[in-house]
Amino acid sequence: MSDHESLPLTDVTSKAGIATSVRERTADHGSEHSPGCPCASHSSSDSGPSCHCGSASGEVDASAPRAALAGARVSTARPAFKPGKFMSQRILQPGEIEALDRTAFPRIILPQPATRLRERAARLRHLAEGSPMGPFLRYLARLVDAQHAALDAVPDMPQPDAERIDRAQRHAMPLWQLPADIDPAWKPVMRAIVGHLQQGPGAEEANDVERQVLAELQALDDAALGHLLASLWSNEHLNDSQRVRAPVVMAAVQVVMMSRAARLDLKALPFVDPPTICPVCSSSPLASVVHIGGQEEGLRYLHCSICETEWHMVRVKCSNCASTEGISYRRLESVDTPLMSREDLVKNPMVGAQRAAVPCMAELCGKCGCYSKIFDLRKDPTIEVLADDLGTLMLDMMMGQDGHPRAGAHPFLFPEDEAGDAGSGAGQTGTPSVQPDQDGHRTTH
Repeated sequence: MSDHESLPLTDVTSKAGIATSVRERTADHGSEHSPGCPCASHSSSDSGPSCHCGSASGEVDASAPRAALAGARVSTARPAFKPGKFMSQRILQPGEIEALDRTAFPRIILPQPATRLRERAARLRHLAEGSPMGPFLRYLARLVDAQHAALDAVPDMPQPDAERIDRAQRHAMPLWQLPADIDPAWKPVMRAIVGHLQQGPGAEEANDVERQVLAELQALDDAALGHLLASLWSNEHLNDSQRVRAPVVMAAVQVVMMSRAARLDLKALPFVDPPTICPVCSSSPLASVVHIGGQEEGLRYLHCSICETEWHMVRVKCSNCASTEGISYRRLESVDTPLMSREDLVKNPMVGAQRAAVPCMAELCGKCGCYSKIFDLRKDPTIEVLADDLGTLMLDMMMGQDGHPRAGAHPFLFPEDEAGDAGSGAGQTGTPSVQPDQDGHRTTH
């Protein structure tokens, strides 16, 4: 830590600052809608006007009631007709009308396992260069390669039937509830991953500890593997042996759930309550990502830590408790990058990510006290969420030192608990400990 003590943790902005800025910019127009807000209806109360779309940045909240979204699609604004003047209006061509509809962006983005795993392995190897975590990152890169090879071992699995889909939509619940609905196919998939690590490309890079772990996993029967997964999911009193086996086990679960999610029909996916859990598998998000290009340009999506589905949630909203109270952003400054003025940060709260040494910020909630990471692909299109989460552990450490727990957890990291046996493998990363919260979600402390 001595090499990084000079890195300050900077408070970037807060929701209050953003809201003030928005009101100032719109005061001349006699409206307090967010800029570009598509919501056609508006309400006022003692606390001030509020927008039914729930957006602070021109986004439409996909978790809002359908009635509100339906209202957002209708625009009645038109220039006033003045006698003596001719008015002309260009007829919009097919595709242009859809482009004007701010609700036309995808609510959910399903994973593409083959593409995502190739990009992740390459990103991990890039991050390993010159990193003190280089050996661990290179090991994970080989593990991701094994995940990609094991995609062929995933059997054709049944998709959710009409009854399950109807139940999920009626009760605003995810299609699958993990860990109960994890397909047992993860066990043969795990053995395929182990076989690739033992004999595939890069197997000669494994050290003695890795070879021993792989041999022990290959020797476990189905009952022992089931017990191991249950222990990892509860994350209670894990021993060293369980921690070092954890990345391989979770990698197999990931492959199976990604494959199942990739085959889903988007129309079958429900609006879930709370909107902070994955609509496919009920897992907590690892982080959020602001997209670049296409219909999702500039929109924030939460990234599931298990099935890797992404679902839309407006910014300046806690991804853990969905509150908008006291949202602020923190980032690590480079020692040779001057601190930015608060005025500049309020104008563009994401600009800090561009100048920071770390390609992400911590979104801190003033209500629940938790933080989660947010990555902006517009600042760095090469970011890969799971890989870069490992590459930004310094931010986690600094937030932990300030007493802020992290919402969600990385599927490959199972650090030692506070009772603390000296861990190994993933437990040596220096990340804060991970504990389940009152709702059963994994929260990093």
